[in-house]
Amino acid sequence: MTDVLKFLPPELRLTNTRHGLMLYPANDFYIGRSLESYGEYCPDEGDAFRQILKPGGIVLEAGANIGAHTVHLSRIVGPAGRIYAFEPQRLIFQMVCANVALHDLSNVDCLHVALGATHGTVLIPEIDYSVEANYGGIEVSGFADGRPVPRIVLDDYVDARGAELVKIDVEGMEGEVL
Repeated sequence: MTDVLKFLPPELRLTNTRHGLMLYPANDFYIGRSLESYGEYCPDEGDAFRQILKPGGIVLEAGANIGAHTVHLSRIVGPAGRIYAFEPQRLIFQMVCANVALHDLSNVDCLHVALGATHGTVLIPEIDYSVEANYGGIEVSGFADGRPVPRIVLDDYVDARGAELVKIDVEGMEGEVL
């Protein structure tokens, strides 16, 4: 793995976690630091997911971030299940895609969108990932400038079977998503 690490830019890190390799922003002091220090992120939430979900389940994950939960959720629902991982931050979305690819998770659909009450567009601020921050704790609504990202409604992804779990971590936009 050290050969791979020398090709990563200093803004990114790759570490081995309880659920396998995980790519994350080097300056993320919340999820990234947890993965680096403990090899996992919020294991109690993962235990709760395992109690709720069964193989073949459908999960809507609003605010997937880098996919720390996505990887675990994917394995719980198995190949017959489906995870819809929504993430509006461009670089963070790219990392959830990378982590899904690292784990060869064919039951995960990653979507670079924001979720809200109506269809439209939302401006996502440009984030300086060279500064230490909690990148999962950044609000992404109400900005006058930024990168336009489609806003969709969660109902578009609930099929006739419904969803066994809707995980929402969207920093103040929960009411809009619901």
